[in-house]
Amino acid sequence: MTAWRRSAGLVLAGALAWAVTACTAEPPAPAMTPVPRVAVALAVPDLAVLGEIVIGLLMPPLAGEGAEYRDAVEGAAVAAYRFGLGQTQVVFQVALDDGTAAGAVKALEDLLARKAAGIVVASSGPHLDAMWQAAAVSDTAVIAPYDRPAGQFPGVWLTGPSQATVNTQLAAALAQAGARRPFAVTAPGVRPVQLDQTVDAAWEDPALLAEQAVSALETGAADSIVVTASAQQQGQLAAAIQGRLGDRQAPLFFSPEALTPVFAQILLQTGSVHGLFATVGPKSGDQMALDGAAGRHTAAFFDALRLAAGNPASLNVFGDAPFSSVAQTADLPSHDAVVALVRAAAAAGSTEAAAVKSALAKSRLDGEDGLAGPPLDFSQAAALAADSVVTLHASASDPGLRPAAADAAATSLHWFTTG
Repeated sequence: MTAWRRSAGLVLAGALAWAVTACTAEPPAPAMTPVPRVAVALAVPDLAVLGEIVIGLLMPPLAGEGAEYRDAVEGAAVAAYRFGLGQTQVVFQVALDDGTAAGAVKALEDLLARKAAGIVVASSGPHLDAMWQAAAVSDTAVIAPYDRPAGQFPGVWLTGPSQATVNTQLAAALAQAGARRPFAVTAPGVRPVQLDQTVDAAWEDPALLAEQAVSALETGAADSIVVTASAQQQGQLAAAIQGRLGDRQAPLFFSPEALTPVFAQILLQTGSVHGLFATVGPKSGDQMALDGAAGRHTAAFFDALRLAAGNPASLNVFGDAPFSSVAQTADLPSHDAVVALVRAAAAAGSTEAAAVKSALAKSRLDGEDGLAGPPLDFSQAAALAADSVVTLHASASDPGLRPAAADAAATSLHWFTTG
């Protein structure tokens, strides 16, 4: 039977143990180091004579597959703001995929018809599979910062972790924690994570699943919990599990959907934010901006974010609300996807889609090119290197890089790596 420990946190000694405590046991955020500043403005002199560059955004609906990324993609607006400071105008054309396969294909067709120089897909899930096939035969570069499609599609680049990388890194995170028998559950409509030696359960009502998961921990059948689901489902199940645990703590591992604002919002609304939560993803959270010299380009992103939030003329990607209303959720992956397409247009000396696509395929970009996250190598379909994907731990400690939220409940979780 799994050992129960009365301590301030988990005790890992070959096998994983529980922690029983009346206080929170979330890992401490790492110490931060101030970083030297770099320029906020992103200049592209060669594009000045070409006029504006049109970027297509294929967006999810308010509810349905991929919806958790709708708010995160506002990092694209930060990129547009930075290029605007450098006298290059970036304009967004938005098409909604309705969370369905037919809707995703139609959204792609709409953006292709609008002559976008390149397209960023701000959605995720199996409903995109037919769209990826259609994108592969188009003349337009398509970037996927969030989805993890099976297989490779010519002209489609993943700037987030591939499914194979997620599988490998999540297995490594479990091994590092000493977890050998995870209770694993996968919801329909998401990319499944492949792990060995799991105690599998079918998706059902979160309260029932939470009862099963905690029972498996109590009997020793499992020593950890892995949840692969949409951010909303993850948040609901995490809250239910935390409720059953009471003052006990058990490690919960999530697929990368947990990195989205929706997951944090549900935990905050239910008072379940203090837990031992982990996932995998690029080392590109808020804390990275304070990680010494390595974080100076991330810091420039947050400098720009605060400036844009303080400028009443700065709008969200839809152009229908002030950017200040979405500054809490704007992420780095969407910012870097836009930066990559604009840099490709500059390299091509053209905003024509085929020329941008060709130039992007030869691009290797890093912070010196304006990226706020890890380097990207577009000579391969998985542009993000596997070693740029790390284990991330959740913390409610706010590094204070974003404007204060009007509603205290809007404050998000923050993710950091201990390595």
